[in-house]
Amino acid sequence: MSCRVAPGLIFMLTAIAASAQSDKPTAPNKPHARASAAATHRRVARHEAEVRHLQQDVAKQESASKQASERLQKQDQAIAELQKQLQKAHASPAAGKH
Repeated sequence: MSCRVAPGLIFMLTAIAASAQSDKPTAPNKPHARASAAATHRRVARHEAEVRHLQQDVAKQESASKQASERLQKQDQAIAELQKQLQKAHASPAAGKH
């Protein structure tokens, strides 16, 4: 019986080894891998430059928005002051008539 088990065991081990061998990835083509890596680095550099450009644009827009907000706030204050003066002007003649 031990003679029957040994050939079966050898067959199973051979099958497992063959399966493991076929599952191994093939070695990458080095020139292709280098070209792919270089292309990836170029893409990353372009994307980083684009991000920096967009960040600068956002900073400019935020600055412009802040300036516009400050300008509107000053205008609102000026309008409020003019409204007070107008109310005073309307109230003064009426108070003098009574």
